Amino acid sequence: MEGNIDKNERASSGRSRRLILIFVLLATNLITIGLLLRRSGGPANRTDDSLLSPTRVFFDPKDLIINIQPLRNDLNKIGENKNLSIYFEFLNTGA
Repeated sequence: MEGNIDKNERASSGRSRRLILIFVLLATNLITIGLLLRRSGGPANRTDDSLLSPTRVFFDPKDLIINIQPLRNDLNKIGENKNLSIYFEFLNTGA
């Protein structure tokens, strides 16, 4: 008889742990989505820029470098030093 009580207690304890875990995961997901939407200013307007990456709304446009030619010129000047090696790769994130 005591064995059945222990099994029932363990089963209800396992269920409550699962419910707590589901609640915590749901709450953290909602908080994360809220923070991302507040930071990005809302979802992207699909009519204007439907061919651009949908992830671009998560980045502030002021943080993106559009013209990399001045950076390339500076890196070429730095790279003239024979004791220094620089590797630079530009990955276009607009598509």
